[in-house]
Amino acid sequence: AAIGYAATVLFFSVSIAIGITIAASALVARALGAGETERAKSLTSASLIYLFVTLSVFALLLFPNVEFCLSLLGAEGETLAKAASFMRIVVPSIPLLGLGMCLGAILRSIGDARRGMFVTLFGAIAALFLDPLMIFGFDLGIQGAAIATFMARVVLVVVGLHGVHSTVFTGV
Repeated sequence: AAIGYAATVLFFSVSIAIGITIAASALVARALGAGETERAKSLTSASLIYLFVTLSVFALLLFPNVEFCLSLLGAEGETLAKAASFMRIVVPSIPLLGLGMCLGAILRSIGDARRGMFVTLFGAIAALFLDPLMIFGFDLGIQGAAIATFMARVVLVVVGLHGVHSTVFTGV
């Protein structure tokens, strides 16, 4: 139940990320289609910075208001405490999730669907191994799920940055 409440609140950050990601990938694809490689590089950088700043502000506003947001949804007692505990670990990684999403979309928009898929795939593989390890292996429960989520988001960004740097900025 706690994760359900947290996921509902976190859904808003995903919605913001999706909106910016769609705009970023459309702008980059259009610039590349027009043969404006330097403009595509500039738009890629600007989009990633804009997304990171926007989601960082959202996370900064959400972090101190976690309990309030969860209580608006009806969470109370131990469920509220566990959901808040989960969110205190996951909320700082909101910008990472957005960056991972945007990096994957930019890779797909430039025609590198394989590397774009790798961003999501490696993030999912990281979660597949880290969730049970943190939850059961280290017996961390819901905090383990939050730590695994944070770490999987780091993987998204690392794989995405590598792909975008390799294709957009160096042309490999």
